[in-house]
Amino acid sequence: MLAINKEKAVGKVLNIATGRPATINQLAEKLQRIMCKTDIQPVYSDARLGDIEHSYADITAAEKFLQYRPRVSLDDGLARLIRFHSKSV
Repeated sequence: MLAINKEKAVGKVLNIATGRPATINQLAEKLQRIMCKTDIQPVYSDARLGDIEHSYADITAAEKFLQYRPRVSLDDGLARLIRFHSKSV
């Protein structure tokens, strides 16, 4: 919503995120907890050529062009997303 009326943001690529790293394992654990699905086990395999080992969204541009500040934690954001999608199914 911040980007709708910000001319400075036109044509920019902006990451909207918490600005904190989270591993795939942490995401899986959070989703399992939120969805009460503790019986799902991740499947691990060897890394593939080109796989990114560590990554998280850099929100510097969103802070600069939109004065964006995260207000929702990753846990709360995931829970809201799951609730939204479960209503639309």
